Amino acid sequence: MKYVFKKPIYKILVPVFDALGSLVFSPAKILKKPILADTKNILVVRLDHIGDFVCTTPLFKNIKKKFPDANITVLINSASKDLAYRDPNIDKVITFSPLHLARSGKSSSLKGLRRVIKDVKNIGFDLGMDPRGDFLSILIMWLGGVKYRAGYGITGGGFLLNKVCGYDESKHAIDRNLALLEALDIPVSSRSAEVYFSEKDENEVEKLLRPLCGLAMMKQAMAQGKFPKTYQ
Repeated sequence: MKYVFKKPIYKILVPVFDALGSLVFSPAKILKKPILADTKNILVVRLDHIGDFVCTTPLFKNIKKKFPDANITVLINSASKDLAYRDPNIDKVITFSPLHLARSGKSSSLKGLRRVIKDVKNIGFDLGMDPRGDFLSILIMWLGGVKYRAGYGITGGGFLLNKVCGYDESKHAIDRNLALLEALDIPVSSRSAEVYFSEKDENEVEKLLRPLCGLAMMKQAMAQGKFPKTYQ
């Protein structure tokens, strides 16, 4: 198992923790059946930041192509929720902002964590994926009763996964995310990150850019001598 810790203490404690966990959970993993063709509910957990979510968007399109009748739910940081709501490949959004991944704003409480686990359990997922390799994400899937869990165990908790995928730090984030699908024999036909926006979003951006574009055009005209000197 490859770990990505920088602090020596974690490099010692986490492997020991995983080794003990494997003694308890390995028999159950051996008996676990592989993914079924009639998978109906799929969970993708991405609790970190907006850029990380954008790099995960190719997963949703490829998963939807493989399981067109399945419902895809994302469990994401609240900072990414507006992007997730607009993605046509996502059917349901659950938000949770863990303290250890907070950059700004308010993080979710322990009560919020219990609420998320309850939501995951109530939906009943056949397949869950953690493309980040985060122990908390793996723990949520396990406590939430996700039947088949796949991901990277690079921060511990790999013994709670049914499929532990190889982690290649040299790959681009998008390719690392898609490698998770390939490890599950899910075909990858699209590798492009996609951000969806509404007409209202487009109009708002146009309003913001219009003054800047006007200023740029005026400077260009001045450089070409098309404005009177009194305006220069």
